[in-house]
Amino acid sequence: MTEIVDIRELIEKWFRALEVSDKVEMFECMDDNIEWINMKPVMGVNHMLPWIGTFYGKENVKKSFNVYKDAIEIKTFKPLSVIIDRDQAVCMIKEAGRCKATGQNYEIEFAAWFIIKDNKIVWWKSFIDPSSIISAFKPLGINPAPK
Repeated sequence: MTEIVDIRELIEKWFRALEVSDKVEMFECMDDNIEWINMKPVMGVNHMLPWIGTFYGKENVKKSFNVYKDAIEIKTFKPLSVIIDRDQAVCMIKEAGRCKATGQNYEIEFAAWFIIKDNKIVWWKSFIDPSSIISAFKPLGINPAPK
């Protein structure tokens, strides 16, 4: 991997790797000790999304990403805008996909906050309304409200 010194270049490289499913390139953009925060699981609300939660370390993020890719067929995952301030970036992202188990489509826009150190993503947190994705999982007969 060539060294990247520009945060915008690193973020754009990460999104390009996601777009073409280049896992090697995508994970090369991450620090080995990354903290990855992808929604907080809430029983009865979003618990049926098996890839959400907080993950520490690149290997655990890889596992989470594999669960995500097993559940979702991504049709679009692209940045709409990127704002950079010193060692941080906030991106508005458009994602469209299909729940593989139900065939139901969804589309969302969400924000992701990145912190970069030594040309690697060391922290990532998503800010998302998962309603559309949850709706795509509902035909599985999963009741989002516990009994």
